[in-house]
Amino acid sequence: MRIGKLLAITTLLLGVFGRKDSYCCLRGANICRCPRVYLLSALNTGCPTKLEASQLKTTQLLTKIDGTVPPGLYSLVAFSLDDLDSLTGRYFAWVVFLVVNIDSEKCLNSQNLCSLTSLTDVHISSCSAATGSQTRMNLFLLRQNRSLAIQDFNWDMDVASKWDMPPERHIMGYEIFGDPALYQRSPERGNQYELIKCRKHSQLDQITRQIDRAYGAEEIEAYLFTESLPFARRLHLSSMDEMIRLTERMMELEKIQCDLQQELRREHYHSSLHHVMRLCPEFDLHNLLQQVSEQQMVDTLRRLNSRAQIRLAELRQEYAILSKIRQLSMTNINTPNTHHHLDTQHMIDAAYARPYWKALYRATRISSKLELYAEIIYNVTKTVPELSLGLD
Repeated sequence: MRIGKLLAITTLLLGVFGRKDSYCCLRGANICRCPRVYLLSALNTGCPTKLEASQLKTTQLLTKIDGTVPPGLYSLVAFSLDDLDSLTGRYFAWVVFLVVNIDSEKCLNSQNLCSLTSLTDVHISSCSAATGSQTRMNLFLLRQNRSLAIQDFNWDMDVASKWDMPPERHIMGYEIFGDPALYQRSPERGNQYELIKCRKHSQLDQITRQIDRAYGAEEIEAYLFTESLPFARRLHLSSMDEMIRLTERMMELEKIQCDLQQELRREHYHSSLHHVMRLCPEFDLHNLLQQVSEQQMVDTLRRLNSRAQIRLAELRQEYAILSKIRQLSMTNINTPNTHHHLDTQHMIDAAYARPYWKALYRATRISSKLELYAEIIYNVTKTVPELSLGLD
């Protein structure tokens, strides 16, 4: 009897998840050939992409897609691939998180980052010799056939007894996500992340993080070096612009800064460059500008031009700091094992690394804001503002 049930389950899984005509399936070997869905604010272009597990637990879940999907409700589900033994993992999934009832028109097709609330707690296994320090995590966007609730994912106690497994909320049968009463047959989108649960030498890392936290080392590194497409700049401010690498992700983040709303609406407001960003994913810049009156638009453009001049003065100062650090660093740059760098463009002596990365971060944030100001002004006036640092 058990063998018959097992064969029936296997047949169902092969029928639902083993389609040869689709690369995007829950049990597919190459999820990176799926159309992409992105997680958090890391609009990465690579697949797989590394992701710190702590971000899932401490950061609000955000998602975005390229293009659009058919109208309807969707689920976003993440599976950990390396936390169950091979036999159990053939039929059951370790669900890291599950979000249901995502409205395609309000969220996915809006082309903006949108915030999500998980139906389940984020569940990530702890580091151990058995599970290792990281796991592969497959992310899928599934089209629902109806609105779903937590009751649709209740544990089958007969199944739990058969497999001698405790009913854990984060362990779900794959067949749930192929149930035609709940979902369409194949996922609409997919992506893979290498989820870093902990790092080797974690005690040393913890000490380093405590030392670096004050100047935002992790946030600065994530902002400057998360993979993303380069941004096509409108402005040429000085020959030092080549030091600054602007990306599409950076511009997306600037557009959902909570401070931006205040900058556009208030006369005397200066937004922060702090490494911990306050994001308002629901803020729609385009919609706000469409709703203002003609006089309000005139006032907004005047404020942006005024703020641009203030930002130029700040950028001039950051460029001066960067130039001085590079000049001082060159005296020791050829000394073995003394330089700190992520690429040859930013090869800096270790003694100057922290102030250099801080200044580079601030200069990049300021440049992003100036580009955003220029984009807003251009979209209204069809003229690129004449901004220059006057350093050349």
